[in-house]
Amino acid sequence: MSSSKTYTILVNAIKQHADDFLAVNAKYTPADGSLSEQYNRETGVPLSAKHLTWSYASALTAFAARGGRVLPSWGAKGLKVPDVCIPSPVVSATFNVVAETVFGENIYLAGSIDQLMNWSPDNALLFSPDAYPKWSVTLDVPASIDFEYKFIRKYNGAVVWESGPNHLVTTPPTGNVGFSSTWH
Repeated sequence: MSSSKTYTILVNAIKQHADDFLAVNAKYTPADGSLSEQYNRETGVPLSAKHLTWSYASALTAFAARGGRVLPSWGAKGLKVPDVCIPSPVVSATFNVVAETVFGENIYLAGSIDQLMNWSPDNALLFSPDAYPKWSVTLDVPASIDFEYKFIRKYNGAVVWESGPNHLVTTPPTGNVGFSSTWH
């Protein structure tokens, strides 16, 4: 398997992707070598605390792995990968918003968790207008978590975010939950 052409192509592509990622990190690392936890995706400007030890540990581990070496653990002890992966519990969440629109305009949902597309307006979830002017969408979200969301209007390529603060909600440990609002 490790000598197949497909394997070699995949390994080389993964290495190139990883090298490109490290090159971006190097490009935006200040002259003093400080590493941040987060960077602006558009400009590369560091956005968070500098000199985080785990950032240095991650960089050193990546450099060693690229050189074919596996470093010992940085301190985690007694960890065991489970034999069976058990999915995290989810609840069925229905989001409703009352919003009047013009023909061709649609309402979408975006928010702070993966299921809500991590605030991406390009990938936001389309509501159903079946009970217009109430728009709805139902999906599974993680149980027992806090997250934020907002509604978006899209019309002729324009994106308009709902005004005001984000909606902050908590999901129950089991069952179904509904979140309803009016467009602001």
